[in-house]
Amino acid sequence: MRVPIPTDVFQHPSFIMTRLHHVLETGFSNILDLLHNPPTDDLDNFLGYCDAWATSLLSHHDAEENTLFPILNTKLDFSQEQEQHKEMHDSIEKFSAYIRAARADNTKFDAKLLLQVLSDSKEVLLTHLHDEIEHLEATRLRAVFSETEIKKMTESMRKYSLAHQDPFVALPFIVGHTPPEYRSWPPLPWMVAKVILPQVIARRHSGWWKYATYSMS
Repeated sequence: MRVPIPTDVFQHPSFIMTRLHHVLETGFSNILDLLHNPPTDDLDNFLGYCDAWATSLLSHHDAEENTLFPILNTKLDFSQEQEQHKEMHDSIEKFSAYIRAARADNTKFDAKLLLQVLSDSKEVLLTHLHDEIEHLEATRLRAVFSETEIKKMTESMRKYSLAHQDPFVALPFIVGHTPPEYRSWPPLPWMVAKVILPQVIARRHSGWWKYATYSMS
């Protein structure tokens, strides 16, 4: 049985953030594990998968900084979350640069170096992913925001993400790291979820998603 999307508008931000952060944390843990014994016989696909994780994380933070934080900071203090973004971005952007260099030239692949870069960011990354969910708790939002304001905020983030993320990367990455019981989100029409995603969208980078935690269907 799938866990439904909450009907209470004030629960939407923490629910959506919980799902997104679970996706990012699952991908992070998966890459850490794989780097201990990397698939060197399938390096291009593995590096594409790693790049997809870094891109998804940085894109998610970009969306937050351009849509959520400006609104939340009018009545609450999300400066801690913004500082956490800054703290981890040096490591994640360094990781991304190493991955892209190795994609261009496989001889530059260095699993130990990539492990070290990710390990350096682990504490602040995991702390941030957990703290932000708590700070978006429904009672905190309900105390200072109207239902209309929260609806506007979540819709602005949705539209920003759709406009700035590559659907051939973002959607398969999200679905590929979401447990089946939570597939109520993102809310995809049956045709998209069962046909277009697995047979069209996910096929563009199909080799990457063999490293995802869950199947697309």
